[in-house]
Amino acid sequence: MAKLIICCAGRPALNGHKRRTFLWSVEHNCFVHEGRELTETELNAQVEGVFKKNWDLRPFVKVARFSDGTVEAAAPVEDATKAKIADLQEKLAIARADAHTARNARNETVLSLQAKVDALEAAAGAPIVAEAPVAAPTLEQAIEVVQRLAPERLRKQSLGRKPAEMAVG
Repeated sequence: MAKLIICCAGRPALNGHKRRTFLWSVEHNCFVHEGRELTETELNAQVEGVFKKNWDLRPFVKVARFSDGTVEAAAPVEDATKAKIADLQEKLAIARADAHTARNARNETVLSLQAKVDALEAAAGAPIVAEAPVAAPTLEQAIEVVQRLAPERLRKQSLGRKPAEMAVG
């Protein structure tokens, strides 16, 4: 008797190992409903409900094992594809080596500049420190600057209607 699966596409790196009731199966290389293979009668009982609830995942039915016990073999990879993959892996290795070399050169530059700073500090006899930042202006200084540059900003602004006076009577 053939074994069938209800499955949906995806990758565990993007979707995790579970998509609703579909569990990732390494053997089938897809997400399998409840992670199990079904017989024909089980499939007929479940397929309609699964398809209705999970239509957005685009589920499909696939034969996992044929009635004679054989499993569908994966499609063979062509030699041209293998060559392209090998070429891309070689280019990736070269790019990584170049990035590593550049990072080491940058580190050496930083270390040489730090050595120069240390030498200058030793010659000066004290550590070289940047000037302390200027303190923030006080409220009076800020008001003086605003009065000089933009006095219209200091006018009192109404924040809505004035409250109506209530007649006492």
